[in-house]
Amino acid sequence: MEKEMVLMKNMLFLMVLISHASFGFAQQDTARYIFMGHPRDDDREHEYLLKTVELIDYTKFDLILLGGDLTWSTSAERTTLQYCDSIFNLGDSNTHLAAGNHDLDNVADLLEFTKKPRYYAFSRNNITFLILDTEISVPDFKGEQLEMIQNVADTIEKSDYLVLIHHRIVWMVGVPELVYLMDSVAASTKNLSQSDFYTDVYPLLQKVKNKGVQVLCLAGDRTDVNIRYLPEDSITFLASGMRGTVPDEDNFAIILTHVIQSGKLEWDFAALSEIDTVQNKPVETILEGNTESHEFIIYPNPSSGKFHISLNNDNGRKILIEVLDMNGTRIVENTVTCLDTQVEINLSFLPPGVYFLRFINNRAMVIKKMVKTNR
Repeated sequence: MEKEMVLMKNMLFLMVLISHASFGFAQQDTARYIFMGHPRDDDREHEYLLKTVELIDYTKFDLILLGGDLTWSTSAERTTLQYCDSIFNLGDSNTHLAAGNHDLDNVADLLEFTKKPRYYAFSRNNITFLILDTEISVPDFKGEQLEMIQNVADTIEKSDYLVLIHHRIVWMVGVPELVYLMDSVAASTKNLSQSDFYTDVYPLLQKVKNKGVQVLCLAGDRTDVNIRYLPEDSITFLASGMRGTVPDEDNFAIILTHVIQSGKLEWDFAALSEIDTVQNKPVETILEGNTESHEFIIYPNPSSGKFHISLNNDNGRKILIEVLDMNGTRIVENTVTCLDTQVEINLSFLPPGVYFLRFINNRAMVIKKMVKTNR
């Protein structure tokens, strides 16, 4: 009975998302989706995303597809989940996370923020997406997750594409053509000695392909190179995971461009340096303390430690606030996610001097000077 209830919940979730897709995107000619894997900074202490990932203008994309490992320990602290939520809007129907091993310290909290199961299917613009969890029964797909894939393979008829989103690059395991790339991927994939992907999942994908539905698999574990694998049956496998130790020119997302009427889906590896960020939107820099802007007010300023921020947070939108030093380095333990109109930041632990408060949302970026005094 419990197993049947879980399957019913997943199917209900699928129907809700399909319903949303039918009404929300009917008039679009072209849709753009962004896939990002392993977008974390290598700063283990502060649990950050890569700075450019924070600043991408996500309003330009119809779907945000995340390949896992958002930070070093994404769900260990709720503040980290709040921070990630402020960037990706995790609970939105247009944001989908295939969790990685670094996302699952507290599964209950993670699911609370994503408002979605660990694995599920949904449809958008005549594309069926499967969000898979490669961590539940590593390295295999077992039980209800495999049944879900089987059900989609059995029932899919009219979709132009089936797109699988997952973290570990399970389709590399045991493939002679890909052995030379194993040293270029994260240990979570490299150390897989076996997987049931080619015995249990791959035949289902071939079944889908034989129905005339194109199949695309996107994996988001860390990779030193972008990986494209196209076996003879024309199922396309792509993998790209970012690294915190290289410049934006060497970190890649996958951009999918979907011509809805024709059903054509094109993809490309796009360097972070090539993707539009909110820095291309209006930037307001205010250097005088306690000066009003359309976004927020700081008071008192100067202050001996406690600064109050009054936000013009209309519609309760999610915003990101950071404290920077004179070198532009983030110096707060956690960035602050604000859903309210009043926030307090305590800088009593810092020496006197000039600091900057940076406000980021999809509309603008605002920077204000803060002066910390002795008393």
